[in-house]
Amino acid sequence: MSLVLDGEVIWTSDLLEPGMAFEEIELDRPLDAGEYKGVLLKYDCFSLKDQHQFNGAEIKVDIEVK
Repeated sequence: MSLVLDGEVIWTSDLLEPGMAFEEIELDRPLDAGEYKGVLLKYDCFSLKDQHQFNGAEIKVDIEVK
């Protein structure tokens, strides 16, 4: 997974097994406090067996930085 703000990748995850979740993330750089609308959450799916890439998705999300 990755978060993209205005064309800049601000976070990239490690691989995540099915049924697992990220409870906290640390961004690549600090953001000013406020609301960020339309941040792109991108993810790609891979086979656990041989890392063959499957489908993925891009979702626009709003994030709030405190």
